[in-house]
Amino acid sequence: MAPLLRRALLAGVLALLTACAAVPLEPRYYLLLDPAPSDAGSDRAAAPIELGVVSLPDYLATRGIVVAVGMEQVRAANQHRWAEPLDVGVARYLGEALRGRLAENGADAGREAASGGALRLDLTIQRLHGSTAGPLVLTLDWVLRGRTGEEQAQGRFVHRVEQRQPGYPALVQAHRAALDAFAAELPLSSIP
Repeated sequence: MAPLLRRALLAGVLALLTACAAVPLEPRYYLLLDPAPSDAGSDRAAAPIELGVVSLPDYLATRGIVVAVGMEQVRAANQHRWAEPLDVGVARYLGEALRGRLAENGADAGREAASGGALRLDLTIQRLHGSTAGPLVLTLDWVLRGRTGEEQAQGRFVHRVEQRQPGYPALVQAHRAALDAFAAELPLSSIP
């Protein structure tokens, strides 16, 4: 092949690669909670526990799903984003998970009346990230408060979830699994 033809072919391939690289990919958006209405929706007014404040560290207060990229480094993904702020998503997801747990255990509005009103669960999340192929780690402190704000119980929860497969959809599933584990282990039966 003649050198001039080779250069023209190489220039054409480079131009094509440059054009492909310039086309931005559409971001994908993920929800923690399926937006479909739940069966427990009619019992919302009688729920004996409500989610209060969900505090996040600054590195999680982003729309990009945060992933670990090294032993001490994390980054927010550009093309894989939360559809709502993470603190809102966590509160909605845990609210549904706790309502489901209380319904399974037979909790009802009678407990709310006996305790003088709904209990409020406040969360301070320290870590909630994984990688696109490894484990997700959730570390949070929780405080359960009575109607007037008095502390009823508190604790720390640390949980690790192995992803079932690589990729962002599996990472979102790992977020759900970690939050489900917290909802299942929250010691509601020991609270007056």
